[in-house]
Amino acid sequence: MVEGNVDSILQEFDCVDIYKQPAFQHPLLKNHKIQENFNFNKSHIIKNKYKENVLSCPQGTVPVLKQKNGTEIIHLNTVEYPGQHFATIETVLDGSIYRGAESMISIHNVTVQNNQYSKSQIWLENGPRGELNSIQFGWAVHPRLYGDTLTRLTIYWTADGYKKTGCYNTNCPGFVIISRVPQIGIAFNESSIYGGKGSVVIRPQVFQVNLLHILYDK
Repeated sequence: MVEGNVDSILQEFDCVDIYKQPAFQHPLLKNHKIQENFNFNKSHIIKNKYKENVLSCPQGTVPVLKQKNGTEIIHLNTVEYPGQHFATIETVLDGSIYRGAESMISIHNVTVQNNQYSKSQIWLENGPRGELNSIQFGWAVHPRLYGDTLTRLTIYWTADGYKKTGCYNTNCPGFVIISRVPQIGIAFNESSIYGGKGSVVIRPQVFQVNLLHILYDK
């Protein structure tokens, strides 16, 4: 569950002019007009736990997670460590065309060392492995990225198989934030317990309208 003291949550974020967020450092987005309203199927619309003006940035600004001292802006070549292990469920290559995806992911606060990380995500991919286009969305425990071992909502992208493009969250140009409520990089204060009763889950949703749009429900 993403909740806690409102002031402490907002202290982790800077409220940045919506047109001065990192994504607009990219030359292709110069003079780009942000689309804030989308024609979603009503069954896909989800409610955020926090209403604007309860836990949100001022009008015209969006929340960008502050980078803590000692953390690294990890983006290129995200295959950072040898010995990575994956457990996956994948769609079958049968010629189908997908315009979106969603999943239900159990939240866990995994114990890791400083040179380790753990993620549970939905991946949307296209192209050959050497030129892979990938959007990844879910949670991560990543000390090098966040400077702590909290389980945080995390997104990532690459357009060339991790060679010269790619970035976590809003650490560099990529994702355009339109919500005034802190979400990307926010910590979950509850998690599932192995062998316990019930699970704490998130439901990440990624849809292509005119542009790709990422949502999540808790």
